[in-house]
Amino acid sequence: MTAADVIQGKRVTTVPKCAMDAEQGGATYIDEDCVVDVQLVTGRGYGENTVVLSAFIQMLKSARD
Repeated sequence: MTAADVIQGKRVTTVPKCAMDAEQGGATYIDEDCVVDVQLVTGRGYGENTVVLSAFIQMLKSARD
């Protein structure tokens, strides 16, 4: 996401070893399982898929209303 320049100014999470990559892309790294920033949902890894997908579905539902 850093290379695609889509996280500039966003709050994100990722696996801890990639935190510096996110920060170099202009994001603020948050050490949480799941982070939602407007229309961007990020998770620390595949172990958090349930939490990430739940947050993504909630985001879609709120956009529908």
